[in-house]
Amino acid sequence: MKKIFVLLVGLMTVGGGSLHAKKPTESIWYAAAHGHAHQLQRNLRLYGADSADSAGDTALHHAAAGNHAHEIRILRGAGATINVRNRAGDTPLDVALKNRSNTAAQRLRGYGGKTAAQLRAQQPAVSSPLSPEETLEGQRRYRAR
Repeated sequence: MKKIFVLLVGLMTVGGGSLHAKKPTESIWYAAAHGHAHQLQRNLRLYGADSADSAGDTALHHAAAGNHAHEIRILRGAGATINVRNRAGDTPLDVALKNRSNTAAQRLRGYGGKTAAQLRAQQPAVSSPLSPEETLEGQRRYRAR
């Protein structure tokens, strides 16, 4: 068991609470971006379906950019969040549309994928509780005193 741990630590580094490959070509994001399904499946065990790179892009964002519908299916089957946003605020569907990845966009929509604008439109307006003095009726009563 100790040999396996030493071997694993020798191949990988730990940073930011998640495992990162020493070589960029070994990462889950590279596999998703380049359509390497076998490598993607193997790396899902190490990274998890929703792990993000330094730009906040998940493997789903990378697969969407590369128009890799098969990899999107693999990631969704592994539990990837379909409408996760990166640091720029883009969902995988936004990335697919920006890159003209029509097959990926169709697959994402089939899984319920939405653009960031669609998600914003769905969110109800946030209202904070107002004190009686802050409401219009409360201001009228307060002035009438």
